[in-house]
Amino acid sequence: MARWLTADDTDALAYIWPDAPTEEPAILALYLAAAKAACVAYAPTRDETGEVALGPVTLHRRNPVRDPRGTGLNPTFWVGHLGSMSNVFDFPGDVPTAVRWTRTDTGAARAVAIRVGVGMPGERQPVTVRLRVRGVLSAPLSISMRPNTGATNGASNIGSVQVTPEPQEIVVSGETFGGVSNASSGITLVSGAGQVGEWFEVTAIAIDSGRVSGAFFDGNSAAVTVGDRTYSHAWEGAENASSSVQTYRPFVFEPTIPDEWVLAQAMQARNIYNAGGAAGGPSSDPTAGGYGIATSYPLDWHVKQLLRPAQGMGAIL
Repeated sequence: MARWLTADDTDALAYIWPDAPTEEPAILALYLAAAKAACVAYAPTRDETGEVALGPVTLHRRNPVRDPRGTGLNPTFWVGHLGSMSNVFDFPGDVPTAVRWTRTDTGAARAVAIRVGVGMPGERQPVTVRLRVRGVLSAPLSISMRPNTGATNGASNIGSVQVTPEPQEIVVSGETFGGVSNASSGITLVSGAGQVGEWFEVTAIAIDSGRVSGAFFDGNSAAVTVGDRTYSHAWEGAENASSSVQTYRPFVFEPTIPDEWVLAQAMQARNIYNAGGAAGGPSSDPTAGGYGIATSYPLDWHVKQLLRPAQGMGAIL
């Protein structure tokens, strides 16, 4: 017993259909899907048996903040204003590293700018920001989404919090700025006028598209299982210097089918391919750069015989 072919089955296709367009997997997938649909429609109904297997890696969430734990003071990611910045390594909780800002001037300050860069959501999308803070400030700390963290033009303020010496996890939702993100885009934590020596610390920063946010994660977070899904985490580039992704592999049912049906699918896909269906016709699927796939291309007698073998009748004496 076997399973239906996909564009990943290049070894099997090389044997059954040597000239398959394997160099264009998206196109090949369309031919195989059309052939499968035709074969399923003609083949006899049967109780499907098979097994549950892990499907392809699927993106669940992305955190575009590039140093979300505040492990360093890379000026590409962190910019201070009217204060000094330093790293701390004793922030309470499961994320001990953080960036600390200490006020050196009494004026209103763009205290800490967290530059996310081109990965920052723009175009007035709904977003949710999650971060942990503690400190001593006279004025509330505002959370501002900005196309340029160093300027107020186009800024979208999505919330504020009164910082306390005890750590808080802050989750605020709103609409990000209009326009396209650039290298200077990100979050600016704005503090009103205060006294020299006031301070706050920030860490565990995450941005989610939409108004719902899960727990904080970055590329170093451990895998976590929720229900029947296990979520894994990885950096998209350098550790503590790139965006992170949370992915999972869904469970999928893979039915088993007779080997003859696999051959029938490959033969039908080859027949459709050789027929060169014209794009835009009523029986074609115009996708993948203008290719038209004749999804209703008839099965030939070889394919039909593989799917529904004709039963011969013995001679009557």
